Amino acid sequence: MDADPEDEGDETASIDLAVGFFCSVLMLFVFIDFNVEDLQPSNFIDTLGQTEQTVEMWPGAWSAVNQRGSFAVWQDTGLTLLDLGAISEGVVTSKAQYQGDNGFQSFSAGQEAAPNSFSLVLNFTLSNIPTPWRREVVAWDDEKCFLNSRVLLTVFVPREAPDMANLFAFGQRCGQRLRLQPAGALSDDGRTQIKFGLSEGHYSAKGMFR
Repeated sequence: MDADPEDEGDETASIDLAVGFFCSVLMLFVFIDFNVEDLQPSNFIDTLGQTEQTVEMWPGAWSAVNQRGSFAVWQDTGLTLLDLGAISEGVVTSKAQYQGDNGFQSFSAGQEAAPNSFSLVLNFTLSNIPTPWRREVVAWDDEKCFLNSRVLLTVFVPREAPDMANLFAFGQRCGQRLRLQPAGALSDDGRTQIKFGLSEGHYSAKGMFR
């Protein structure tokens, strides 16, 4: 049975009407000006411990490549850069190990299961570091920098140290990458100790990434 030509004409007209209506709606979006009301920014409440809006973040001392650095000891009056050359003489031979009233050193190696394990302990009076171990001394009020220090500086800080503001100011002023390492607790006579070493614990993931 053949389709009626008039029916085909009506369907075509309906499609044209629908397309025309849809196009007219699209044209309305072109000429309509959308006004979006500006929202007032909300007031952020600072925490009780926050005193500034932004705080400078120091770069971490960790690096994918093991970097050589220098070592210093924090004191109330300033920083003392350790002379590792003089200290290492006691590693080569026990007769060269410093032994005095204000400090002593001890060295042992190969006593743990870890490969190439060793332990070097420096015990001294914090206010009177042995003279052979001092390479440079910088006072907090001098505003000077070490002349023979590498960029990466590990600072041994006693647990009783009250404030690190002077140390951070020194690092920023002198371009030092600071790595803080806790020293031993102070004894009643003001003695502390710092340790260099390689043990089984240094091969753990925590020790390696530190």
